[in-house]
Amino acid sequence: MSLRAVVDRAVSRLLAPFPDVSRRWAERSATARAEGPVPWTAFTKRFADARVAVVTTGGFHLPDQPGFDCDRGDPSFRAIPGDVDLGRLAITHTHYDTRDARQDPNILLPLDRLRELVDEGAMGSLAPTHYSLMGYIPQIGALVEETAPAMAEGLRREEVDVLLLTPA
Repeated sequence: MSLRAVVDRAVSRLLAPFPDVSRRWAERSATARAEGPVPWTAFTKRFADARVAVVTTGGFHLPDQPGFDCDRGDPSFRAIPGDVDLGRLAITHTHYDTRDARQDPNILLPLDRLRELVDEGAMGSLAPTHYSLMGYIPQIGALVEETAPAMAEGLRREEVDVLLLTPA
């Protein structure tokens, strides 16, 4: 592990009890601002008929997928199958304390909980594919121009009605 990764991990553990400090840092270091009105469409479907997908910035990936570049930041994503055994997933991320997510991946990738909702009939179905990114992405241009459109196309293709975003 690089020195930067060690420092990032230590800082994330030190700042975890102080969310206001993290929020102020994020506000000052933001490299992109939203422009124009937020696109909004009212949700009119019943949840019992809806298909749900998860997008997380937790840095999850399958063992045969490459890990994320924690030193330079990484705008890429990893496609996670909806039927994956969460115990198989690895986490490559040094910009938050990953201990709890490693112990219970459902904290950031709640596929087991969503499967329970589907089994109970409260949610229609799980999407075949979910997406994981690493939250440290200084390459905003690549995220906006390549990564987000590619994920959006996959979500459209799989007819996802509800998207659960879980930031790490």
